[in-house]
Amino acid sequence: MKMIRNPRSGQIMVLLSIASVLLLLLGAAMVDWIYIFTVRARLVTAVDASAMAATRELVSGATLAAQQATVDRVVDRIFHANFPDNFLMAISSGFDPPTIDQPSPGRTRVQVSGHAVMPTFFLRIVGKTDFPISVSATAVRQDSNVMLVLDRSGSMGDFGGAPWDALQSAVPLFVNEFSEQNDRFGTVFYSTNPFLDYTIQYPKGTKPFKSEIQTIVEGHSPGGWTNIAAALYQGYDDVRDLADADSLNVLVLFSDGILTALTNQFPVRSAPGAGPWCVANGAEPATPRWGTLTGNGPEGPFKINQDGQVAIDDCFQAGGAAYTGEDPQAENLILNVPVSWTPLGETDVFSIYHSFNAALPSPPIPASSNDTVTMVGENLALNIANQARNEGFLIYTIGLGPGVDGPFMEAIANDPDSAYYDSTQPSGEYIFADDSDALIEAFLRVASAVVHITQ
Repeated sequence: MKMIRNPRSGQIMVLLSIASVLLLLLGAAMVDWIYIFTVRARLVTAVDASAMAATRELVSGATLAAQQATVDRVVDRIFHANFPDNFLMAISSGFDPPTIDQPSPGRTRVQVSGHAVMPTFFLRIVGKTDFPISVSATAVRQDSNVMLVLDRSGSMGDFGGAPWDALQSAVPLFVNEFSEQNDRFGTVFYSTNPFLDYTIQYPKGTKPFKSEIQTIVEGHSPGGWTNIAAALYQGYDDVRDLADADSLNVLVLFSDGILTALTNQFPVRSAPGAGPWCVANGAEPATPRWGTLTGNGPEGPFKINQDGQVAIDDCFQAGGAAYTGEDPQAENLILNVPVSWTPLGETDVFSIYHSFNAALPSPPIPASSNDTVTMVGENLALNIANQARNEGFLIYTIGLGPGVDGPFMEAIANDPDSAYYDSTQPSGEYIFADDSDALIEAFLRVASAVVHITQ
C-alpha cells in the first residue's frame, strides 16, 4: 500500500526553520540589549555621582570662576572613577564640560552629561556594529544662612580645656563645608551674656567668612555662666533681619551644660523693692537697665539682700556697655516675665511658660532659686525656637558631655525623637557627643544635613 505525504508537513518544517532563525536572532539581540542596558546603568551612576560630588564641592570656590574650575576637576575624577576608559570594551567614553547656573534665586545647579559608544556582538548581523549611549544628571544646591550659637561658659575649660580645644577644632571644619560664594555665616558666642561676634548681614560672596570666623574662635576663651535663651534669640534675630526667603535659614546651637543665666531689663533702685532690680549708684540714673540673673552662688552677678530681694549688682546700659569683663549684647532680647518682676522689655512674642517646664510657680516667681533661673530660661529658649521654626528656620543642636539636658536640646531642635516634637514645623536634629573626640564628627554630621541638595 502506497503512503501519501501530506504537503502541509513541508510547510510546517519551513515555518519552524524560519521561526528558529528569528528566535535565534532575537536571543542574540537580547544579549546585546542586556549588555547595553548594563553599560547605560553604569554610565547613569557615573554622571549622577559626578553631579552630586561637584555640587558639594562648590564650597571650594570663592568666585564663580573658581567654582567652575573645581567642578571640572571633580567631575573628571568622579566620572572616570565610575566609568574608566575602555570600561566593558567601550569604544569611546567621556563627558561634556559641566555647566553651573542659578535656575532661581538661592539655588545653584550643576549639570553633567556623559556618553559612550559600545560595540555590538550579534547585532552586527544586521549591520549594527556599535551603539551610542548618552545620559545626563542635574543636582541643585540650596544656599544657606547659618548662625552658629556657641557655648564658651566656664565648664568648657574643664578637663584641661579639652572641650574648648575640641570646639576650636570643630568649628573651622564645619564652616569649611559651606560656600563663601553662595552661603552666609554668623556666630554668637555666649556665656553669662551673648555676643554677636560675626553678623550675617552682608551680601553673598562678599566675605571671607571661613578665615574670619576661625580668627574669632581662636580669640575666645571659656568663662562664665550659660545664657542659652539670650544667645538663641540674638542669633535668630540677626538671621531674621536678613529677610532672605530664597535660602535656608539655619540655627546651630552648641552647649556642654544646662542653662544657668537669664537676661532681661530691670528697674534701677537705691532701696529694696519688688525684685529683681539693678543696684543704683552715683553714675546711674533711675532708668531701666539690662541685667543677667544666674544660678545663685558667690560668683553670680546678683545677690539676695537681707530683705530677700534680688539685687543685680552689675547691670549695664541698653547701648551695650561692657561690664565685669563680659560683652553684653542682649538689648534686643524680648522677654515676657511675670508682672512681679517689673519687666520693661517688649512683651509681644515670648512667654516664660512652656509645657517643657509646666511646673513653674505662679507669680511672684522666686528668682533666687537656681532651678527657677534654669526653668524660666529653658522655657524662653523653647518659645524662641518655636517662633523661629514658625518662620521656616531649621534648628540643629549639639550637646557635649554628661551635663547636657538632652530632652531640652531635642525640643529646641524639634528632633523627631523629642517628646515635644511638632510635625507641623521643620524637623531638626539633636546630636550628642559623649566626649571631646566625638565633637568634630557631630559638627560634620550637622554640616552634611544642612547642605541641602534638592535634586
